[in-house]
Amino acid sequence: YQRRVHGVDVLLALIKTKVNYVVQEGIIVIKDIFRKYPNQYEVIIGALCENLDTLDEPDAKASMIWIIGEYAERIENADELLDMFVETFEDENPQVKLSLLTAMVKLFLKRPADTQEMLQRVLKLGSSSDLPDLRDRAFIYWRMLSNDAEAAKEVVLSQREVISDSASKYDAELLQELLSNIASLASVYHKPPSQFLADFGQPARRVVYMEDEDDEEDAGADEGPATDSSQPAPPELDLLGDFDDIAVGSKPTATHNSGASASGGVLDDFDIFSAPAAPQRDSGLKTLLSPDKGNGVLFEATFKVQNDQLVLEFSVSNRGSQPLAGFALQINKNVYGIAVGSKLQVPEPFLPGARHQSSLQLTLQGARAPNLDVQFALKTSAGISYFSDNFPLHLLIWRTSSVDKQEFLSLWKNLCEESTQNLVLKASDQNVIQNSLANFGVGFVAKRPNPPNDHLYYAFRTLSRHTVLLELTLPQAGGTSATLAIRSDAPALYPAVISFLQNVL
Repeated sequence: YQRRVHGVDVLLALIKTKVNYVVQEGIIVIKDIFRKYPNQYEVIIGALCENLDTLDEPDAKASMIWIIGEYAERIENADELLDMFVETFEDENPQVKLSLLTAMVKLFLKRPADTQEMLQRVLKLGSSSDLPDLRDRAFIYWRMLSNDAEAAKEVVLSQREVISDSASKYDAELLQELLSNIASLASVYHKPPSQFLADFGQPARRVVYMEDEDDEEDAGADEGPATDSSQPAPPELDLLGDFDDIAVGSKPTATHNSGASASGGVLDDFDIFSAPAAPQRDSGLKTLLSPDKGNGVLFEATFKVQNDQLVLEFSVSNRGSQPLAGFALQINKNVYGIAVGSKLQVPEPFLPGARHQSSLQLTLQGARAPNLDVQFALKTSAGISYFSDNFPLHLLIWRTSSVDKQEFLSLWKNLCEESTQNLVLKASDQNVIQNSLANFGVGFVAKRPNPPNDHLYYAFRTLSRHTVLLELTLPQAGGTSATLAIRSDAPALYPAVISFLQNVL
């Protein structure tokens, strides 16, 4: 023990000399010491971190990155230190990239709150790399984290066995035999083949297959070109089987118990920051874009209001055969002024079979055009797809705002009569009408009898701060028709308001 302590002190003294090549070789050796004697000499980590800027050798960089990832919970600014290497990720040696990828996963598992964005960036860089080892490791980490973060923690942060030299356990004769059979199971079992192969070293047995007389006769008869047309020809061997008939994204029936869940495939819900369990399909979402029209993308969504804010709850699935990236969503001009208020966030690369569910904030300050439908354009690396959806006007009604009698009269007078839109409806009971409108947030303002009619006044505001005023004229004698007058400071909404009222009344 005293010799180890003295050796570490000597290495630390050499590192403090600030001589570049000495510092780098010292860090490589100290990494091996940390690996063999974990949790014993961490007090020198601070001195190591002071030399990050001087590292230019791949081995030294990889060793320092390993130390930071291994002891991330004890290094306060571990994320900042690793970010220095992330910035130059594309230019680093493959060894450094592999070490940085693993260190970032360790850092995220130990401090997930402030490292999500960094990890997402490194995983994206790694999974799109041309290096097979780096790309495969990034995909493995991504799948582990997306399926079960706790299981990933048990694997990545598991307690490693202490490094020891096992050569002294075997005599020289056995070691020589194991080396001569290193490409066989002997190198796995650490036993000579004679101990687990009963017939090892015995001469190979020759098996001779004899043909019977009937086969010989059949062989002679088959020499001619004639064939029996009454017998169906044997089918040609098809190595692909029904491969082309399997729909993309479908799950083949298992012929054995693989232990996998029957509810989804390995790539379902491929999002490392979602809950470990696969989310259930939201029945409130409706299909707006099918895979056959969306270049393999299934897009389901519905409009909702949360805290007086319009949002689009959506689910996007990759039903194609290629990873997707570059997701973007735009909304065309419409009568409501609805536009995208935030960037569409989808994990990338979005692998085949993956599904991501989230919400997108919308704004009502977009450009307007006489379109009652909301028209979307979804862009991915596979192309641009267009689709639309009917928008329910009642979602725009600002339910926490009301219009009193004096405000109604003032607005009604200020809005010119030429802008009034009239509508003829089927007459109904006043209480039924009032309850139907109240269910959608349309408030009752006043009632003015004026024989032979009753005049009922209603109003509502939209989330875009526009006001819609309604005057309903009902015959007192129980006629069959009623007249509805509409005034608003947003005449472009008239078609949508009329459609809404016809459906409600």
